[in-house]
Amino acid sequence: QIWAIQVLCVITTSGQSDHAVDSYGGWKLKEAAETEQISIVIVDDHPVVRQGLRAMLSSEPGFTVMGMGASAREALSLLAHEEPDVVLMDLRMPGMEGTEAIVELRRLKPDTRILVLTNYGSDEYIVRTMQAGAMGYLLKNTPQEEIVRAVRIVHRGERYVPKDIAQRLFEAIGRVELSPRELE
Repeated sequence: QIWAIQVLCVITTSGQSDHAVDSYGGWKLKEAAETEQISIVIVDDHPVVRQGLRAMLSSEPGFTVMGMGASAREALSLLAHEEPDVVLMDLRMPGMEGTEAIVELRRLKPDTRILVLTNYGSDEYIVRTMQAGAMGYLLKNTPQEEIVRAVRIVHRGERYVPKDIAQRLFEAIGRVELSPRELE
């Protein structure tokens, strides 16, 4: 399987840009984009995490948390009736693992934009999650500002992977052995 990674550079003739580099080395949207309306469903098996994310995200201009689920199965049930812009989802949950849920969500609703927020940063999880159809991957120690930025970017239909995870993703992909036919 061949992976393609898109790199976006914003260049304008006026010297003005729609983006500015932030302290994390990523892109930060200007104020106008921060007023867009984004509906979010949060899926995590830990109540304190769900409540904390809801409080954090609800305080952001333009963000609405329209639902929460404690398991992948709850998320599938919820999303049968709701059309959120972004699903913020953990990977390790009882009953059904997050990667299975991502595949099922994408099968049922192909336009679903899923951003993973998890404690699990192994190469295997990262690769499997992105292959399953997630639009982004964050660890739970990610600062609030970066989570908010990732939600906005995923909402626009772009992928969001922090630099350190992207590096590991490239390294993991590089370890995949190619068949003799692929080498030709």
